[in-house]
Amino acid sequence: MKTLISSIALTMLLVSSPAIARASSSAVITNCTECDPSNVDWHDKDLHGAHLAGADLRHANLQRVDLRDAQLAGVDFRNADLRGADLRGAHFAGCDLGGARLQGARLDGAHFAGMSFVHGALDQLDANAVRAILSACAGCDFAGVNFTGRDLRDIRLAGADLSNTVLDNADLRGAHFAGSDLQRARLHGAQLQRAALAGSDLRHADLSSANLREARLLGSDAQDANFANAVLDDAALCSNDSRGRTDCTDLSRANLRGAAMHRIRLCSQDRADIRRCDTLVSAQMLRDLAHANLDGAAL
Repeated sequence: MKTLISSIALTMLLVSSPAIARASSSAVITNCTECDPSNVDWHDKDLHGAHLAGADLRHANLQRVDLRDAQLAGVDFRNADLRGADLRGAHFAGCDLGGARLQGARLDGAHFAGMSFVHGALDQLDANAVRAILSACAGCDFAGVNFTGRDLRDIRLAGADLSNTVLDNADLRGAHFAGSDLQRARLHGAQLQRAALAGSDLRHADLSSANLREARLLGSDAQDANFANAVLDDAALCSNDSRGRTDCTDLSRANLRGAAMHRIRLCSQDRADIRRCDTLVSAQMLRDLAHANLDGAAL
């Protein structure tokens, strides 16, 4: 009975005049943990600055809703309709946007942390919206998201979960993926020139025909990865620590057939800039330290 009364009161307030909705939004939304998500229809509502923490908004109609500066920690937005919503400055911490429809949403200045974007939430967004989310997201889960052909130059996704992500033919020049999980990611034909992949997990990733010229893969794990016909010229695969010990990217069982591997670089510990990695790595060093099978590679 309490849940029913709360839901009725919430509905009555939200369908009242815009002035009441604007004045009461924070108080009304405080009780939204008791909302029936199948009946939430807030399209065109003014909920500027509302507090929706922990709300269940699965399948909710939020088209063109004004949620500027709203507090949205822990909200379940799975399969919600947020097309055209104004989300500028909103705080999305620990939310689930799996399957949400975000076409036309305004995301300038929004804050994202610990988010899940699986099951297509970003697939239909324009380039600016995708870039805004990726740039502002800390510790987010992009596993399995499709970024095919996206322009993501210089994007910073250090430490992100990008396992099984589709990045085929994406423009990732200068992107930062240091420490990211790229297991089984698809990067066929991706442009990764000068990309930072140090310490990343590339196991079973498909980098066939990708361009990794001058990329930094220091300390990355590329076991069983597919580099067939990829360009790795001038890439940094090995480094020396302060004691002079050399470590290389693990290329155990990686497919390097047809890969261009001219002038593979070794960097000293205090030389993070690829242009200062002057030492060239020999084929024998790659075999011994990177465990690389160089059959069919162009050296």
